[in-house]
Amino acid sequence: MKLGNKDILASVLASLLFVQQVFSPILANATNNISTVDDLTNSILKKELELERLNTTFRRKTTLVSPWRQRRLFAYGEGNASLTLAGLLVGLPTDYQLASKKTRLGKVKPRASQNQKNNLAASQRLPLIANLYNCGGDLLELGLNFRNYCILKKHGFTPYAYRKEVRAIHAEIDKLLAQRKNALAILTEEERTIANAESKVLADLRDLYLLEYVDYHSGCKRFWLVQNVAFLTDLAKNATGAAGNIISLDAIHLGRPAMYGGAGILTLISGTIILLVPFVGRVTGNISGLAARRLVAEEAADVHASKVDTYSSDFRNLLALKNQTPINSHSAALEKRISLFEHQEKLLIMRDEFLAKEQKDAHNTLIENIIFGSVVGSTKMATGITTLIAGERYPYNVSTSFKLYAAGNATYLAGSAFAMLETARLAVEFERSQWKLKNSDLLPSNQFNRRLRMLDKMDSLLSQ
Repeated sequence: MKLGNKDILASVLASLLFVQQVFSPILANATNNISTVDDLTNSILKKELELERLNTTFRRKTTLVSPWRQRRLFAYGEGNASLTLAGLLVGLPTDYQLASKKTRLGKVKPRASQNQKNNLAASQRLPLIANLYNCGGDLLELGLNFRNYCILKKHGFTPYAYRKEVRAIHAEIDKLLAQRKNALAILTEEERTIANAESKVLADLRDLYLLEYVDYHSGCKRFWLVQNVAFLTDLAKNATGAAGNIISLDAIHLGRPAMYGGAGILTLISGTIILLVPFVGRVTGNISGLAARRLVAEEAADVHASKVDTYSSDFRNLLALKNQTPINSHSAALEKRISLFEHQEKLLIMRDEFLAKEQKDAHNTLIENIIFGSVVGSTKMATGITTLIAGERYPYNVSTSFKLYAAGNATYLAGSAFAMLETARLAVEFERSQWKLKNSDLLPSNQFNRRLRMLDKMDSLLSQ
């Protein structure tokens, strides 16, 4: 039987309808599978961005120091050094005058005149004022640290609250990664190859942000302890120095030169503290940081990517696979995330550069503090030792005792002059550095704000 054109056309249409009915559910199911993977990927990225935003915000709020603190520290240090230097300049001429007097057998031992006593008293009052002034500064800064801690606690930015929030985000990311891994099983082999490559990039981001959290958590505790230990040791240095000045004043007013021995011991202790401050801060900070890292080590127990280079390599591999694959619905959705991955690479590189600069600045500061403490501390120890010997061994031998006082005070005068000039130099260098960073938009606060803006931009890409 011969078929007409209408019959042939009807047969073709029926065949097409049959094909559509058979394959449409399959195609729709494949599209749904891809969409499910994309939704899970976006959810993972949103959580990872949330973790990075939390890290950045915590770092900004807990470790950024106002430039006014540095200026206040300059005022304390320069005031202390200047007043101490002034006191030494007032007393040193009298020390040399009394050191030149001779004691003869059968003669009355020479005594200091009232004017000389007044000069010696003034030479102790000025350093006493300097030490008390610096004690007040140390107490003020410790009080401001406590106030800042209370504010951070109120807004949930203490290390404990930070750790608790990161654990919750970490658990959600791992849950979503597991769901996405299971969803990959129903993709085609071609789609699964690209999805697995993207899985490595997602895992790298998770690892790097968790390592960043460990660094920031331990870094915060280390920074806080170093700061507070520095103020407490400085307070101890100034308090012992002030106590030595008070005993020396009593020795002058009561006419009991043997009391200089006790003043010498306290001055020696004060100088030793100055010498040890940089090392004490370093050791206590390292111990605190190590303890804090152990506390949060479980969050990084299953971390594999420890460097940005690993992420960059996996990201380049993903790009290569995407470019080799024909465009389909999955690669089109992935295209929207490529820009986000590029932004994250820039963010990670920028973070590493910032941390490298921080470490370099911290190392330079440590070297400067060691040099400063060695010069000033050793010269103060020298005057403490000579005062101790004079007070204990030669309290009533005016010539010998004041030779020792003059030698020690002359040495400490050089140390105080160095302290005054070095404190001024560091203040000028700080202001110059702040001006340069501000003009180039590289202030730490600006860099943290820039990172937060980049995170907001990446978040908006996912929402489109």
